Amino acid sequence: YSKSMERLIRTGRYNKGMRPSGWQVSDDWAVNNKGAIPPNLLPPDLLESPHEQPNLGIDEQFNMFAESNTSSNDLYRSKCRENGINSHPAIFPKVLPEFFIRYLTEPGDIVLDPFAGSNTTGKAADDLGRRWVSVDKDRNFVKASRFRWEDGQTF
Repeated sequence: YSKSMERLIRTGRYNKGMRPSGWQVSDDWAVNNKGAIPPNLLPPDLLESPHEQPNLGIDEQFNMFAESNTSSNDLYRSKCRENGINSHPAIFPKVLPEFFIRYLTEPGDIVLDPFAGSNTTGKAADDLGRRWVSVDKDRNFVKASRFRWEDGQTF
């Protein structure tokens, strides 16, 4: 929590009642849940205990911010180079969508990524047994995203 949120929880000085968003702030609002961000999204030095995180099939020591995404020879980038296609310039680690897919969906659910880029989310969803729909305005990125799969399948 921010310092001001910690102060509100500690003092209980906050305005109860209906917010413009429709959210009702009640007497039990000021409960310290140790933050709203899941602990394994935070660097371990910010946590009281780095092992206090939900079991989502992810290693206890996992920390999303510590995950590197600097490979230049993974399947996607290698296949893009082989085929003379520019890979997406801003690829995030697959563990990021994996976390949210595990947390928010069940196998067989549909995952939508409206800004797919290199289709990291589609690949993560596929690997986790979810169906997926990925969209991107750049047709070259859509074409290149097939290289996320070993067989370079098209969709």
